[in-house]
Amino acid sequence: MNQPKARLSDIRKYGAMSALVVDDIESMCKAITQMLSLLGFKNVYQAKDGKDALRIMQDVRVDLIVSDWNMPKMTGFELLQSIRRKELRSNHIPFIMVTGNLEQDHVVKAISSGVSEYLVKPFSQQMLKERVKRAFQNPAPGLKREALEERYSSTQVKETQAVELPEKIKTILLVDDEPDNLHVLAGLLKKYYKIKACRSGQAAIDICLGKSPPDLILLDIMMPGMNGLQVCKALKNNPKSEHIPIIFVSALAETKDVVRGLELGAVDYITKPITPAIVLARVKTHMRLIDQQIAMTNQVDTLLENLKLQEEMERIFQHDLKNPLMAIMSASTTLERNTTYKTKASVEMVKESAELMTQMIDNILTLYQLETGLYQLEAKPVAVYDLITRVVDGFKDLSQQKDIKVRTVLAQNDHFLGEYLLSYTMFANLVKNAIEAAPRGTEVMITSRANDSRLIISIVNQGVIHIAIRTRFFEKFVSHGKKNGNGIGTYSAKLTAQAQGGDIEFETSEEEGTEIMVELERISQEQEDNLLL
Repeated sequence: MNQPKARLSDIRKYGAMSALVVDDIESMCKAITQMLSLLGFKNVYQAKDGKDALRIMQDVRVDLIVSDWNMPKMTGFELLQSIRRKELRSNHIPFIMVTGNLEQDHVVKAISSGVSEYLVKPFSQQMLKERVKRAFQNPAPGLKREALEERYSSTQVKETQAVELPEKIKTILLVDDEPDNLHVLAGLLKKYYKIKACRSGQAAIDICLGKSPPDLILLDIMMPGMNGLQVCKALKNNPKSEHIPIIFVSALAETKDVVRGLELGAVDYITKPITPAIVLARVKTHMRLIDQQIAMTNQVDTLLENLKLQEEMERIFQHDLKNPLMAIMSASTTLERNTTYKTKASVEMVKESAELMTQMIDNILTLYQLETGLYQLEAKPVAVYDLITRVVDGFKDLSQQKDIKVRTVLAQNDHFLGEYLLSYTMFANLVKNAIEAAPRGTEVMITSRANDSRLIISIVNQGVIHIAIRTRFFEKFVSHGKKNGNGIGTYSAKLTAQAQGGDIEFETSEEEGTEIMVELERISQEQEDNLLL
């Protein structure tokens, strides 16, 4: 049978490129090599482990790496970490991780270390083609491990496992040389699954390597010709069938063979004579594991897609939007100097709007970085008195409009560890909210108190947080009673405090009003002097 030729479009894309396949299983390595050759890669090199791969990369140029995770000497993850080191030229090579067993911690570590794509066994030529294309589009994405763990937490995985997936009728292959055994098992399982059956080991292998392989195999151990152990070994050594779960059906006297089968890769066993309830329970358990594997694969794909989308949005905000806004601001400044009295107000409005949009974009980027854990904090001593005084001065017009008196009682020598601009935005949000929430004619009181290591800034107003949002007060988009409120202010303030090693809490009641307490890391004068050196 002739092998399909590489498409002309693929040859144009990859015809001058070289790929490196890293896998300690020779058959798998050859299978992926053949697939990459069919995609048009000029050279496809093979390595048996991570160390072998690094040695090869010293001698030849590599444009793509497709690596298994589990290998002796150096794993695929260790290889990924090695080539992603900043000082190496290889740190932007697209890296596709191949695995047959998705583990949450592995996924988090690999993505945070810059894996380009995941490819879960089994996979087709088309799946590999799509992953290769996507890997070249975004060779080295990655979030901080802490942020990824938050998104891809064990809670999320448990929730996914608890949800019943849309039930696709799954196929079970029954392999036994005794027709009566096949009849009994088929009669028991056909109500719930599609059944295929055969009476020889070779027939089982042919079915598994065909166009419609089964989802699960119930395999008899003792058969003439090729026995169950030989069938299991052959299936597990073939990349196209190694993923199919095998449950052995054996007599009690075949315990040693069962142990050998489990060592070869079988997932379970059922003893003869069979007990219907046990058979159904075991089969259902492993079918559920298959569903969970599919769900995990989809989660990985979604996680990678979301990461790429976020990076693309960041690029759009940072360049595609800010650049034309800067041009508008520059042109507005020029027009302002040369405009007539009649048009001056319009020019000023355009300039102010452009500056406001630029500030909004910066705030969105900062919020995104705080949410994902990407924000790089440059902490320095911040004087509470100077910061809060400046914030309050910025809201004089708003407080006068509502007849709100803002009073402060702040120690002039108190400092906390943080970023001035980040903290200014945080307190500006909180003070603005307090003024807006305070009843007309009342006051907002801002005080600070300190102990040895913590500094607490308190913002009190006589308004009351509505009971409907108290349990969700710091959540995103939660607001109540504010005409133009978007629920971002308190949410971003909470993230900002936590990014600086602190936190925010509140207390609210009809009698006392509302107190927002911002707790931050206090620094002594000696610590401040050391930081400023």
